[in-house]
Amino acid sequence: MATLFVTSPRPGAGKSAIAAAVQQALGAPAGSIVEGEGTPRLIVASYRGEKTLDGVTLGSVGVILNQVPTAGGRRVERELRPALEAAGHKLLGSIPEEPALRSAKVADLVAFLGGEVVAGHDFLDNEFQSIMVGAMSHQGGTTLPYFMRMDKKVVVTGGDRIDIHMGALGTPTQAIVATGGYAPDPVVIERAEAEGTPIIAVLPETPEIVDRVGTFLENARFDAGKTGILTELVKQHVDLAPIRAALGLQAAAGVS
Repeated sequence: MATLFVTSPRPGAGKSAIAAAVQQALGAPAGSIVEGEGTPRLIVASYRGEKTLDGVTLGSVGVILNQVPTAGGRRVERELRPALEAAGHKLLGSIPEEPALRSAKVADLVAFLGGEVVAGHDFLDNEFQSIMVGAMSHQGGTTLPYFMRMDKKVVVTGGDRIDIHMGALGTPTQAIVATGGYAPDPVVIERAEAEGTPIIAVLPETPEIVDRVGTFLENARFDAGKTGILTELVKQHVDLAPIRAALGLQAAAGVS
């Protein structure tokens, strides 16, 4: 049986995860789909708007676009698919963004930021998928409507913003990053402990920390528990026939 090599034009495209998910979706033998250079090869490119195809070189079984936002679907069909076909590539599919695939543990975020945990030490296994900024001036005397827009979130705000801290703690918040080197109010610490919400104190200001948390989420570790989710997305959104043929696998009964 042939070996299929999976490559990406840049780091962070998710080639390791895609390789594992494609192998599982096909029921291919272990080791038949691997990362690295060689032929035949499958290219995995993360969606980056007009820069998506930068670095995509010739010669492949096909291309899979990963982490495509809903708003990017039109660009894929109108611009990227024709551009790939003109360059001799086949677009095998576009895997949509899935927040669950980018979930990460608060403990890993603490290590990444080098912050100090000032509350919620027993809840560092909390998992989050998104980030919200609490630097705005709230309206109507409450921040609850704003923070209710997302669950599984980390809120980043100034360490001296007790109003925002308490508003965030009234909604499903996995952690608060208190910026600027301020110590959160004892009332906030007590409430955070009661809610099971870690508070991470850091020196940099909110804009810098927001950028760093965003980078952290983009590169969140892909663990085995997420393979099933991605495998289902591959089955739904990727044409596996060319990959199956490249590996010399026979189609399962009822699969074309």
